[in-house]
Amino acid sequence: MANKWIHFLTPILNKSLEKYIPKEKLQNVDFQINEEYIIDGIERPIQPDTYDQETFYSGKKKAHTMKNALLVSTLGLIMWLGETHVGKVHDKLMVEPLHFLTPITMLADLGFKGWTPENVTLILSNKKPRNTKTEKRAGGGPQLTQDQKNFN
Repeated sequence: MANKWIHFLTPILNKSLEKYIPKEKLQNVDFQINEEYIIDGIERPIQPDTYDQETFYSGKKKAHTMKNALLVSTLGLIMWLGETHVGKVHDKLMVEPLHFLTPITMLADLGFKGWTPENVTLILSNKKPRNTKTEKRAGGGPQLTQDQKNFN
């Protein structure tokens, strides 16, 4: 009986969720002109491969991982999911071949510093300044201003 309901309801569910399924190709995403989107890389752990452990190992996560780039609307709707990469791949390298036809604004973390896609206004977060020897001795060190923290 359950099998019958699954076959009956699956097409209905797929049709109702159609607009919420992330697009695989960037050209298929319906971007709104001058809308803001968020881009980031995500890593998820996987079961280690016994033969090729080095390829899948991410030193940042201290685990074997798979990685994707993803583009999200400011409402939290996943608009685009990039291809899957293994192990240690930089966020910027995953998105460098992308071409945007519609002018949009993108919010990103510092993993995308130096990426300059056409038709995209890229807004990066602020990085905390590095400590120097003299500032360490003075008991503190450089900090982000309150305006920078609020922006981040």
